[in-house]
Amino acid sequence: MAESDGFSFLSDKLLDQLGARYDLREVPVREPLPTYTLAIMTRRQTAVTPAAETLIRQLKARAQKPPV
Repeated sequence: MAESDGFSFLSDKLLDQLGARYDLREVPVREPLPTYTLAIMTRRQTAVTPAAETLIRQLKARAQKPPV
């Protein structure tokens, strides 16, 4: 991103951390963004790692909140 004219979607936290360093700026979006459905799948024989458990917990928590 820092050396292109492209765009990307970043979390607020990541923009706060990297924005000044890479001269990134937030562009307001007035139109509602599309929603989508996520599915979480694991293999029965495979244990879920602690990092994956954290991600799943975060996704479920965000899914319970109304759209921003």
